[in-house]
Amino acid sequence: MRKLLRSRWLLPALGLAAICCLYLYRAESSETRTHAAAGIGSLNLSSSNGALTVSASADTLVTVRILRYCYGRDSADAARALENVRVEETLVGDQWWIAARIPAGRRAAGAEFTASCRAKTSLNLATSNGKIAVTGMTASVSATTSNGPITLSNCEGDADLATTNSPITLTGTSGSARLKTSNGKTVIQVHRGPVNVKTSNGEIDCDLSDLGPTQNAVLRTSNGKVTLRLPADVSALVDASTSNGSVTIAGFPSVTYELQERERQRARIGSGAATVTITTSNADVVIRAR
Repeated sequence: MRKLLRSRWLLPALGLAAICCLYLYRAESSETRTHAAAGIGSLNLSSSNGALTVSASADTLVTVRILRYCYGRDSADAARALENVRVEETLVGDQWWIAARIPAGRRAAGAEFTASCRAKTSLNLATSNGKIAVTGMTASVSATTSNGPITLSNCEGDADLATTNSPITLTGTSGSARLKTSNGKTVIQVHRGPVNVKTSNGEIDCDLSDLGPTQNAVLRTSNGKVTLRLPADVSALVDASTSNGSVTIAGFPSVTYELQERERQRARIGSGAATVTITTSNADVVIRAR
């Protein structure tokens, strides 16, 4: 019986390996599309199986470089299949939409976008199985992917970011940040403004250079350590809890505890103007002054 069961599992695996081995030749095609920057308020890029990279530019043009790719049994087969990887664009008012259409099937195919636009252009980015990287923007950024990391660097607008099985990293950012991932670490290095982070099976490392009155910092994970650094003169109500770990609040000149237990602490730092909520499990929580 065991030999029979093993055979039943082995045959599909061998079949999948054989299919993958059929498509060894890669065909590529690149193109560049442009539009006057003065007419674009929102850039919307959508793809599958490819990275999206956007950076701020002072150029008078919005530039989008597109790399399409597809695999085939031989060079000719790959080239023919590449024709089915299409790119469509639509301009509605000041919103420019560019989308890659990837055919369903067993062969690998996708499209990568590399764009530059004015910093004040809002971004809506969506892909799968690929990374998203944004640099230097001052307007809002919405980005969604799966099985790929998301990074924002030196951006000042609000951010709404989501991925799976990958990390999210913010560096030198400001605005309201909403981040969601799973099975991935979240790193926020020197951010100004409220944050809402949700992950699972991943560590959260958050450094806030400013958290103003009435602003919130919400950090939630499981099976991962949470580290939050705040200005020494911050004013915040803190509610932090874990299981199978400890909560530590350190380095602030004025802390008043409402509850001080190993696995949960409620405290007032300063006058308690902002709100900090942290939850995790099977790991420690550390809140300390920068």
